[in-house]
Amino acid sequence: MNETVIITDANFAPARSFVPERLRQLSKISIREGTGAELGMMPPNKRVCIMEAIAYILGYERINDAPPCTSDAIRHFMIGLNDEIESNRKRAQLKQVVTDIVNTAPTHMRQTNRSAINPIYELKTITKDPRYREAERTRGEMIEEFEHTNRKPTHELPMTELIEFIRKLAAVAKFDTVPVEDLDA
Repeated sequence: MNETVIITDANFAPARSFVPERLRQLSKISIREGTGAELGMMPPNKRVCIMEAIAYILGYERINDAPPCTSDAIRHFMIGLNDEIESNRKRAQLKQVVTDIVNTAPTHMRQTNRSAINPIYELKTITKDPRYREAERTRGEMIEEFEHTNRKPTHELPMTELIEFIRKLAAVAKFDTVPVEDLDA
């Protein structure tokens, strides 16, 4: 029997959960520049970008760099950072924030029968909500301010500083999600 780790908040609907056996494999996944998934599958060499690694450990059958339960602003920031970091050793440190980034999409991406079959349907439905767009704009502004206040390119900052910022950004994203009961209002 597979156990499931649910990441959720009492005020919100159940969020996407990790597949424990895949989460344990995270240490064996190599984070690479660019996309590594071929035809949506984990390659045999287990070399994928950070967002594909997140999609994989969440149990998506077809992995890509856009798991629906992650904030678009955070996802774009992470993809850019992943691709700009020049060292594989430094890029591997991004795995520290995998669990922080999950479930940062506004509304925690409601779990419905239709979305379980087609997460893209749910993503399109949620992104029409003006509160979603406002939350994403706020995250984008945080990223812009962070990049502006540092005098060097983001990917050249010490990893400890980047990890701390990503965790703060993810915490804000999880805090300002819209409760499910408000979506139908």
